[in-house]
Amino acid sequence: MQPRLGTWRWLRTSYQVIHNPFTVLNSTPNAILHKVLMDLELESENLDEHIDAFKAEEIARAAIAEANYKCFLEKQLEKTCPRDDEQI
Repeated sequence: MQPRLGTWRWLRTSYQVIHNPFTVLNSTPNAILHKVLMDLELESENLDEHIDAFKAEEIARAAIAEANYKCFLEKQLEKTCPRDDEQI
């Protein structure tokens, strides 16, 4: 199953990729990534569709990493901060 064309563009604008350090591909223009893939002698009928799919996956992975990190921080905060008046 192929992703719908334009899906990554919606994810990119809705997730605000610019502020996430885990989205390297999304901050790189397709033309540069296309050249890298050609330099690696990777052949495909439509490299732009593959690049878009890579970018969409990167956004999804970045969102998961960010959610996991926030969860970790919340657990750390629970361990160090009192939760009610009895612990104060």
